[in-house]
Amino acid sequence: MKEKPRFAAWKNYHLGNPDVFDLFLAYARQAARAGRKRIGARLIGERIRWFANIERRGDDDWLINDHYWPYYARLSMLVDESLGGIFSRRDQNFDATDDEILEAHKTTQPQ
Repeated sequence: MKEKPRFAAWKNYHLGNPDVFDLFLAYARQAARAGRKRIGARLIGERIRWFANIERRGDDDWLINDHYWPYYARLSMLVDESLGGIFSRRDQNFDATDDEILEAHKTTQPQ
């Protein structure tokens, strides 16, 4: 099966920027601890942008495609069962399986 371009682009970005997912996961957990039952992935994404551009003030601002947030949302629910259902899943036009997303993530983890 041929890999879809959007998933391939996210996977490549994720491999080069694992800190983005670390922040996504941390902010999703923070929202869950605050009692949120549902939250939008874009809200977390904008929080990451705020951190990168305002709080951290680094020279290497992350440029993150808005199309990547659904992958991070799914990945966060896959690696942390306590987040299950906090993000909506819109499977109809999604181009990657949960297994593909997990496999892409495993390549960023230390052996």
